[in-house]
Amino acid sequence: MASCERCWGDAFLRSLEGPDDQATAYRKLIAERTGDRACTPEQQAGEDALWCPECGRRTWHQAAKLCTLDPRHGQHGSPSSEEPTPSSRRPDPKE
Repeated sequence: MASCERCWGDAFLRSLEGPDDQATAYRKLIAERTGDRACTPEQQAGEDALWCPECGRRTWHQAAKLCTLDPRHGQHGSPSSEEPTPSSRRPDPKE
C-alpha cells in the first residue's frame, strides 16, 4: 500500500509542533482518519499525482507510481498530467 501523501504532509506539520516525529504522527493520523474521515484516493495520491488512464481520476500516486483507487490500473495505458476527455476514459463496469 502506498503512503497517504495528505497524512504524510500533515504529519510533518504535527512533528514541528509536538513531541512526535513525523513517522509517529503519520501512524496516529492514519489511525484517526478512518471511515467517513478517511482521505480520498486523490488526497492519498498527492498534489503532484497524475491522471490514471483507467479510472480517469487524478489518483496516480506521485511516489509509488500506482493508482490509489485500484493498484491494478495502468496496465492499459500510461498516466498523464492532462485530464482525460470523457471519450478516452475506460468505461466503468459498475455504471
